[in-house]
Amino acid sequence: IAERTAYMTVQTAIEVGSEAALHFLRRYRDHPSEEVQRALAAAWDRFDRARYAHEILAHLSYQSYLMVTTPEDLRTLGALGGWQRLMIHGSYRVEDLTALIVPDRLTHLALDAPHPVEGLSWLSAFPRLSSVYVGTDVDGAVAGQVPAWVAEFETPSSAERTHLGE
Repeated sequence: IAERTAYMTVQTAIEVGSEAALHFLRRYRDHPSEEVQRALAAAWDRFDRARYAHEILAHLSYQSYLMVTTPEDLRTLGALGGWQRLMIHGSYRVEDLTALIVPDRLTHLALDAPHPVEGLSWLSAFPRLSSVYVGTDVDGAVAGQVPAWVAEFETPSSAERTHLGE
């Protein structure tokens, strides 16, 4: 099936959002198109997340950013072996992130809430992390807490991505 047709078909099934739609979407979880796989990943909040994770997300070869809003979301993804790109939406506890995100899996992290009072040194718990976006501006001291191996660190006021370690 053509990429655009597959994408539109997936979008339609996502809009339906029923049990039958979830069953139908299983046909597309191995589709080679990144556009289709991104659409499937983005839809996990439209269905029962635990079930969707096991029936759809676990089979995706391309791991686009996935929005998580609760510690339970992180537990669900942890049961799959983790996820490479996470967008943490809303407030969070550092303890939840460091305990529930699979450390060796995470490569990209976006935090849309203000950074915690603990700063950003906790990012050192993720050895494969290469890109971090923080949804609020940080001062130089806090930015300096980002591990040296993180190649890209961005905040809202960044005119361009700051490449650390250069």
